[in-house]
Amino acid sequence: MRAIDLAARFQNLGELNVLRRQVGYALAIACCAAATAHAATPASETVFPKTTKGYISTANLDELEASWRKTQIGQLMADPIMKPFEDDFAKVPSGEASVAAIEPTKGDHAQAVYADVTGREDKAAELIEIVAKTMAQRHAKRSAKTIKGVSVTLFDVPKQGDIPAYSAGYFVHDHVLVGVDNLLILEGMVGRLGHESDDSLAGVMAFKTIMQRCKQAAGDARQHLRWFIEPFGYADLTRAANSERRKRQHDLLEILRHQGFTAVQGLGGFVALADGQHELLHRTLIYAPPVAGAGDSRYTLAARMLNFPNGGKFDPPTWAPREVATFACFNLKTKEAFEASKTLINEYVGDEVFEDVLAGIRDDPNGPHVDVRKELIAHLGQRVVMLSDYHLPITTKSERILLAVETENSAVVARTIERMMKVDPNARRREFNNHVIWEMVEEEAPLPMVIIENQPEFAEIAVKPADEDEKDKTRLPPNSAVSVANGQLLWATNIDLIIKILAQPQEQETLGGSVDLKLVQDELKKFAATENSAMTFSRTDEEYRSVYELFRQGRMPESETMFGKLLNLVLGDNNKSNVPREQRFDGSKLPDFEAVRRYFGPAGVTINTEDDGWFLTGFTLNKQPPETPVGETK
Repeated sequence: MRAIDLAARFQNLGELNVLRRQVGYALAIACCAAATAHAATPASETVFPKTTKGYISTANLDELEASWRKTQIGQLMADPIMKPFEDDFAKVPSGEASVAAIEPTKGDHAQAVYADVTGREDKAAELIEIVAKTMAQRHAKRSAKTIKGVSVTLFDVPKQGDIPAYSAGYFVHDHVLVGVDNLLILEGMVGRLGHESDDSLAGVMAFKTIMQRCKQAAGDARQHLRWFIEPFGYADLTRAANSERRKRQHDLLEILRHQGFTAVQGLGGFVALADGQHELLHRTLIYAPPVAGAGDSRYTLAARMLNFPNGGKFDPPTWAPREVATFACFNLKTKEAFEASKTLINEYVGDEVFEDVLAGIRDDPNGPHVDVRKELIAHLGQRVVMLSDYHLPITTKSERILLAVETENSAVVARTIERMMKVDPNARRREFNNHVIWEMVEEEAPLPMVIIENQPEFAEIAVKPADEDEKDKTRLPPNSAVSVANGQLLWATNIDLIIKILAQPQEQETLGGSVDLKLVQDELKKFAATENSAMTFSRTDEEYRSVYELFRQGRMPESETMFGKLLNLVLGDNNKSNVPREQRFDGSKLPDFEAVRRYFGPAGVTINTEDDGWFLTGFTLNKQPPETPVGETK
């Protein structure tokens, strides 16, 4: 699914030419791939320019589509219940097909497609004819030009509505079809055909290192997709394509640049589909070599937070409940991360506030008199757990996230948290199973201390005011909360999730006792290094449920999930910042989620910290397909 989203993102980067969209559709149907193209044609990375910020390539669309159809998601798309939502796709390329998002000049964006059409020149001609007719309908001026011996067809498209005027072009040469919506990029691609060049994507160190490292891990195993993103450059392109021009008080992208996070120069890798028991198997490198002059910290400023040492096991703790959507466990040098956050916070606020705030917490006569460094941070360990679930019915606020940091002295941390919360007017003290929970409420009116009853149905948790009759019960609002329990400092976006953690489930009800987790763990052992820095587990049916349902309801722009916020940050309405953007695709024809969830299997990722970044190996396991497709009867 993530690979499909990536292909779709390339395909929808802007209002570009039809030729690009047709090949983009062909890539999206397959979702991932790469190996070797026809020997007679150059590899696409040698033709795309070094200013390429996003890239996805398949070596053979036919093979890719065949593998895609074998996956559970491919079977889902072939299911009769999905027919109203299924589109027709062009099938022009016979060999490699690639899409690239390119930055011609600062603040500009371009898109290019590359396709090996050996043996399918007739299909290419049909596609070109469609492009010509469409361009004519847009009143584009057509012309021809010869560039370095290659005949190129150009289109000058006039401004239409909010879409500015642009030029596009294509050529077919030596069985290669190339289409670009920027003439400068087009000329450069012509010049690189059949020639090694330092100004190509293949010469970019991040791209080259990622491909070599993933090839080393994959060996001779067949791969269906290669992909690459230069994260900050690609974010710039996305903004440019969506006319993101407005000034922001807190431009997080620029702040991250200033704070050293450009140390992450690229991410990408290989993906294989229908690989034995794997629905999808990916190998990914996040390329972030040490920065010169950074010393043992590897990076500078706030990027020093990116310190994830290898070591230890990543089994779920005994307090982790069975019913979760996602689980992640990783090593983090918390004390160093806290200190590294100083410059990030100061820049975000726009003033040197970090030390002043700490001093206020320690010295203010009306404050908690807590030395945060000595009484809190100094007692945190480096093992961090993050898990999520959803409460039903699905709404824009259904996602619940919990973060747990191990403590080296829980008693000290608990006393410190209590001293801090007691003077916070928005903190309310709760009790559950002999544990104290501090809930952060938005109401200004004071609320009494309450004891949360230990009920098995967490969706209907009741609270009892200490000075009122037991029968007078009201439901807690879904506020964030913090607690210290099980040797952990716990923080959750919803108090109900902390209560779920503290309910002390039986062993068979813990995440560690789950069959699907054990299947993923056993498979991860085949790929994990001797020591790793992180492990993740997810039940993709639960992980995707919220996104699926909100998309189906046409409410993704209102989503407050992490994925929804990220999507809205990228695609948000620039003119009315307080008004949700319009959803770009109609999901109303999708079937009910319960009819398709059987197609989504468990997934896992293992992460190893290496000298030049982080190497990830992950997969999704397939589920047993239904004997009879949904929507049919025997």
